Amino acid sequence: MPISNTRPRARKDNLFIREMEGGEAVVYDRDRERAHCLNPTVATVWRHCDGNTSIADLAGLLSREAGIPADESMVWLSLGELTRAHLVDVPGDGPFLRTMTRRRAVAQLGTGAAAVALPLIISIAAPKPAAAASCLQSGAACTAGSQCCSGLCLPNSTCA
Repeated sequence: MPISNTRPRARKDNLFIREMEGGEAVVYDRDRERAHCLNPTVATVWRHCDGNTSIADLAGLLSREAGIPADESMVWLSLGELTRAHLVDVPGDGPFLRTMTRRRAVAQLGTGAAAVALPLIISIAAPKPAAAASCLQSGAACTAGSQCCSGLCLPNSTCA
């Protein structure tokens, strides 16, 4: 299958998705306990990865919706970012994803608007709320009251 006819599919299972102002999206992956902030360029590509839209069509959609000069290299760069974040499946073109770099995309698109619109995903580990507790429970070892949920570290170095 020619690479322009590839039809990527976004992963939607076990994700919490929050659309933001300005076209950004925040996606929390419950399976991997990671939060991803998708800039407007990569978010636009991800929203349209339905398994039916080709790379060429994604480039056109990106150009119209994001208002930037977009071609297939911008779409491939977005798909590379999305693949690394485990948010999209691109059938049969894994090797091409690894060859598309930011440097190559800027060389093909030129500087200016293209550089500002480069696809970007910022990801952080986001543990489950219980694992991210900010204080120690009763009976836990402590050295100061500020570590304990009760605010009291007993003389035997355990939280009250």
